[in-house]
Amino acid sequence: MVERSIPSRASPARMMRALSRMGAWFAAAVVAGSAIAQSAAPAVAPSPAAQPPAAVVLRPEAGPLAAQGSFGFAGKADKVRRSLSGIACPVRAGGTAHCLVAFDEGDELRTVTLDGDAYRLSSTPIPLRERGAELDAEGVASDGRGYLYVSGSHARKRGGCENNPASQQVWRIPYDARDGLSPQALAGARIESSRAAWRAMQRRADLGAKRCPGRGGLNIEGLAWFDGRLAFGLRQGTAHGRVRWLTFDAEALFTGEEVSMHVHTAPLGRGVGIRDLATVADGVLMLIGPDDQPDNADLPWRIALWEPRRDSLVTELATLALPAVPADGCSRQIKPEAMAVLEDSPQHYRIAVLSDGLCDGGPMRFTVPRRH
Repeated sequence: MVERSIPSRASPARMMRALSRMGAWFAAAVVAGSAIAQSAAPAVAPSPAAQPPAAVVLRPEAGPLAAQGSFGFAGKADKVRRSLSGIACPVRAGGTAHCLVAFDEGDELRTVTLDGDAYRLSSTPIPLRERGAELDAEGVASDGRGYLYVSGSHARKRGGCENNPASQQVWRIPYDARDGLSPQALAGARIESSRAAWRAMQRRADLGAKRCPGRGGLNIEGLAWFDGRLAFGLRQGTAHGRVRWLTFDAEALFTGEEVSMHVHTAPLGRGVGIRDLATVADGVLMLIGPDDQPDNADLPWRIALWEPRRDSLVTELATLALPAVPADGCSRQIKPEAMAVLEDSPQHYRIAVLSDGLCDGGPMRFTVPRRH
């Protein structure tokens, strides 16, 4: 088991400038948390000439987008529609992104397409292996080579804090890019599941496998594949203001052998954690948002970039300014939990951010400038 302390290009001064609109009390708290974190685990500071400007504040170019079609959920349909929690879009054809989405309610996946301002839903169910179980799916990723991955939260149940073995799994689903991510093909595919990551996580006490959500308990919220490894983002950061993520060899998770877990941290402020991860050419984008503590619910949502090939440098890119909740009779709140990459160009990343609390996810489109 290996732990790495990741350098960050987000200095306290730049964080103060970037977050000044959020109120002086919050900026001061974040700077204090960052200073503590950096004194506990020194960051590698860039030279003054290499320091980037403060992270920009971005408003959505479009969205929340209304959906065309229906997911076709039975029973408590609106509750499930408001629970979209993960997305990956491994197939892009003619400007259309073909995506798999997961929900933290129920036991089924669905497919969607994103094409400009058109957001289309499929009602074809893609069941995971345990029907009727609370799988609490929280992350979706693709290796771009023929496999999709879905992770459960690995968390105990909220409320009573009961153990939830159904959520302590990672699923692997084969796909063929030539069929445009056909939901019928995915529904008929041979889906594998693995508990190897869970076995490694519960052996490390500080990850909180035996604690409740909201009380420092383990809670996976994001998933991404990069260079043969799966990265799992944790919603709960450390007391010293460091976000955390875990990486495993993706193939080893499904071979039945013991796996090696690497623990990574980066100083991005107190009260926040990772809410999703998404692969780009030069690394992994991180959706950073409030952790599980109610007092932190109003902290801002941010985008950062982790670059495993550049000494695992983490750079803050943008703060997201979120719009009002749509008055559609179904949506309740905007709580971003899923992020898809629509375009990865030399100048920018174009992303879609989807939310728990919005009916059908309510995609919002942002263009995030690259840092050069």
